[in-house]
Amino acid sequence: MIERAGRIIFAARPPARISDDPDWFQCRLCPHHDSCHDNRLPARTCRSCLHVTPTEDGGWNCARFDRRLSAGDQRAGCPSHLFIPDLIQGEQLDADPDGAWVAYLQPDGSVWRDGAA
Repeated sequence: MIERAGRIIFAARPPARISDDPDWFQCRLCPHHDSCHDNRLPARTCRSCLHVTPTEDGGWNCARFDRRLSAGDQRAGCPSHLFIPDLIQGEQLDADPDGAWVAYLQPDGSVWRDGAA
């Protein structure tokens, strides 16, 4: 179980859905159902930000500001938050090399830009 948890924590991408069927019993009971099946954005916390990475000692670091994050920091997030691309229901089109924004092609054909305008 510890090895499995480590594989999930340190994976480069979030795990796949349990089911593509939003009515599957495990999906109906999941607190993330809306983000996974209804195209709603998850909460803007450091844990959903592409700038954050877990550390071997159980901490979390922000690459954008080169600092270790407390639990309070992680819940609060910051104005530089950018969603992990795999959490967005769309195709990544472009990104600012300085990490200020990411543009996505949405399923309806519109372009959505996450981050600074």
